[in-house]
Amino acid sequence: MEDPWSERVDFLIEVMVSFFEKQQSQKEAINALPLYPNEQIMWDESLVPSINYSGEGCLALPKLNLQFLTLHDYLLRNFNLFRLESTYEIREDIQEAVPHLLAYINHEGETAFRAVTFSISSYKARMRSEWNALKEHDVLFLLSIRPSFEPLSAEEAAKASVPQRLGLQFVRGCEVIEIRDEEGTLMNDFTGRIKRDEWKPPKGELRTVIVALDTAQYHMDVGDIAEKDAEDVYGTFNILMRRKPKENNFKAILESIRDLMNETCIVPDWLHNIFLGYGNLLQLSGQICLIFWRQWISKILSLMQTI
Repeated sequence: MEDPWSERVDFLIEVMVSFFEKQQSQKEAINALPLYPNEQIMWDESLVPSINYSGEGCLALPKLNLQFLTLHDYLLRNFNLFRLESTYEIREDIQEAVPHLLAYINHEGETAFRAVTFSISSYKARMRSEWNALKEHDVLFLLSIRPSFEPLSAEEAAKASVPQRLGLQFVRGCEVIEIRDEEGTLMNDFTGRIKRDEWKPPKGELRTVIVALDTAQYHMDVGDIAEKDAEDVYGTFNILMRRKPKENNFKAILESIRDLMNETCIVPDWLHNIFLGYGNLLQLSGQICLIFWRQWISKILSLMQTI
């Protein structure tokens, strides 16, 4: 039986183009990828599932096996897996924080918040010190909240997505460049611009934060404005969110992995196969093998201490 598709010229052309076209390199795709998650990735169930995983099924996530094809394969798997893991944690923090803002639409049709002020003086001393402790390279998140004019009914809330229930429109990450107090004095500077004997406690209650946006994400947003007449998301942000520093180092880790993928990583011959899971540790020379065993023993002892 002949295939009717074989007589279609347009189909045959598509097959030829698909076969001979140049494939995008994984390195180029990673370099063009934003390091901060946005609202589209966070609530994409195919990428970051929100179900409670019981271990019975198989999730479509990159796996860290005992063996890897190349060093690039090892780095790529770690990059994708850690990116999705950090996205899930950030999404959970946003879902926990936004309902406490009690956002609503006022009589002027603007977004207002029942439980938020623009001054840190109303917060407890511990919370004020945490905000005052912001420094260069800390990661913050800009949120755009637009709640519905009327609260959703129980039936509508059950059918609505999480961003629709929260009134969350856009999410963008940024990195702190510098923070200044109400008088414009630089705070928490570790670059030497302010000497130790010139340091003074921050003045006032207002803080000005200068941040660096993700260049890849900004390029995508500007392209959407020019080509699709999309809304300028950077003029809609009304919430600044921070996370605990110990849980907020994902950007530096992803950046380090990406930089390693762009370098020609020269791994010694005696380490290459062992690192990828194909070598035999017992075939190493005595001194190198001793170093490996010492490292493994120290790891085991440290794990036993944490149990």
